[in-house]
Amino acid sequence: ALVKTMKTKCFSLILCSLLFFSSACGNVAQPGALHTESRPVAVGEAETADVALTISAGTLQVTGGATDLLAADFTYNVDAWRPEVDYTVNNGKGVLQVRHPHNVAFNFPGIKDARNEWQVQLNDVIPMDLAITVGAGEGELKLGTLNLDNLDIQTGASSVTIDLNDGHVRHLDILSGVGAVTLDLGGSWQNDLVVNVKGGVGALTVALPSQVNVHAEVHGGLGELVTTGLQKDGNALVHKVSASDVRLTLDIEGGLGQVELTVPE
Repeated sequence: ALVKTMKTKCFSLILCSLLFFSSACGNVAQPGALHTESRPVAVGEAETADVALTISAGTLQVTGGATDLLAADFTYNVDAWRPEVDYTVNNGKGVLQVRHPHNVAFNFPGIKDARNEWQVQLNDVIPMDLAITVGAGEGELKLGTLNLDNLDIQTGASSVTIDLNDGHVRHLDILSGVGAVTLDLGGSWQNDLVVNVKGGVGALTVALPSQVNVHAEVHGGLGELVTTGLQKDGNALVHKVSASDVRLTLDIEGGLGQVELTVPE
């Protein structure tokens, strides 16, 4: 019964990802002239920010280092895919949304020579909650310099690398679909971190820090569990560092793919 339930769940993940992947599949837009445009957004009067980046199909690169809240370059050759950038500030909180227009077809692999590439820089100083959705394609997210509280990442039919090396985030939620997720939590951590992962069909690979305490629980799933540098402690996998008060707590619900957790020597 458990295996049947897991298969049903994973089939649902595949179906949802594919629906997202081929959403609004009416008339398929054809590529035309290649456009590259820059879209900066100033912080303004905001003291904190909620930021949401949603790319339905294509390639997303996100780093820190922006002087403004956002410095983004978008390259695309389907006019209907021009991203929408909305920003408002109320009572000291900025709300930034970067997304594709609603009701636009994204039959990405079926469009020959289609290009849709986002290069996004975010501000390192302003306290931020960040949500990133990568529907179909690739994501390279180097977020370790950002001043994050909550980070939420959802993937569809995509391959995503999340680099939080020496990061500052306190809560991380990952919901993966069809495709691999690679998470780098290495480096030096100054604060506790709580990570919740719901695995999909692809592999999940997590690099863990060696200089802080780690407590990981992995449950469910039909894929193989591979660990390095962790010890069994009841239902948990742990890495104990007596000289550190910092703790990374991971709760991982596996899917169909392999889960690999590594603490370097």
